[in-house]
Amino acid sequence: SSSSSSANLLVDVMRGPFSGVRARRKAARLLRCLVDAGYVEELLTEGLLKELPTALENPITACDFSFLHDVLWCMMALVDSEVRVHGTVQQPQALLRVLLPLLYVMCESRSPHLRHLLAAVLRILHVVAANDAVAKEQLQQLGMIDCLVRVICTDHLA
Repeated sequence: SSSSSSANLLVDVMRGPFSGVRARRKAARLLRCLVDAGYVEELLTEGLLKELPTALENPITACDFSFLHDVLWCMMALVDSEVRVHGTVQQPQALLRVLLPLLYVMCESRSPHLRHLLAAVLRILHVVAANDAVAKEQLQQLGMIDCLVRVICTDHLA
């Protein structure tokens, strides 16, 4: 479908080394519009859940809160749909690879501006770990369970 091939082009723009901040933000916003318009199943079929985490591998993009908000919103919708369809996230390692550093940094920060982003990361990790024993084990081995408990026991999300 044209929306799916367009979505892959948007991810290419988001992870492109020569894409500017405005182009990345607009691409992320357009992808979110596709998700909000109900194209989640088509995007999953095109493998977007596997590709989307690559947009967060560049440290510059992970520091752009507007961009990050739209990408995490899309990831939440895709992860939820993937679990509904398959009962688990097919390849959680790519998600864990980009989300765990974000979680760690956000756990260490006391900034109220990060609360909504932290909540999105926690939501995605919860859905992935609750439906995948290997992902849950990886979180435990990396010591991220302690980080999650610390977040839940503090006022980060209050």
